[in-house]
Amino acid sequence: MRKVAVLGVGCTKVGEHWKRSLRDLFVEASLRAIEDSGVEEIDALYVSNMASGPLQHQEHLGAVMADALAVNPIPAVRVEAASASGGVAFHEGVKAVASGMSDFVLVGGVEKMTDRLPPEVASTLIMSEDQEYTAYTGVTNIGLSAILKRLYMDRFDVKPEEIAMLPVIDHENAASNPYAQYPFKTSIERVLNSPMEADPVHLLECSGIGDGAA
Repeated sequence: MRKVAVLGVGCTKVGEHWKRSLRDLFVEASLRAIEDSGVEEIDALYVSNMASGPLQHQEHLGAVMADALAVNPIPAVRVEAASASGGVAFHEGVKAVASGMSDFVLVGGVEKMTDRLPPEVASTLIMSEDQEYTAYTGVTNIGLSAILKRLYMDRFDVKPEEIAMLPVIDHENAASNPYAQYPFKTSIERVLNSPMEADPVHLLECSGIGDGAA
């Protein structure tokens, strides 16, 4: 197996991009990564995405994005694994280079969610769960997170203040990141005083809905 390295990176700002399409966002991030890498030609493309089918009525993103980047003809596939889509796509890219199947691959992810109403987004996200045994009950992803958080707190004797440190650390990093969706600092008190989304999960413990690519 060959050694593998990341030669370049690129991303868009995460937020509400009303006037930009899924394709626009992916191309921006991809061109930045290609420029950063100094690579002149890629020989495979992996596009990670979960929600373009339900939210944009667009499937077949591998071919769509390869055409938008004018990199045809190369192998180009979409990778979908819910919230792990980006990580799985990266893993596939690493395997392609390590095995010698490809020399230079582009791995990117893109989502565009703010054009839709919150109930539509929630209905799309719950598609990541088992429809026969879980999703049919009407539970949301945040509801499932609340069940798991409660179980974790009870089993390991963890206090809410301890878990609230996680978004505090995340926002500490976001405050100095020009691409972050919520670039502000917060505190444990503010997290625990934010609205309750699904007991015991507070608003500031939830990931936001946004548009972006990397």
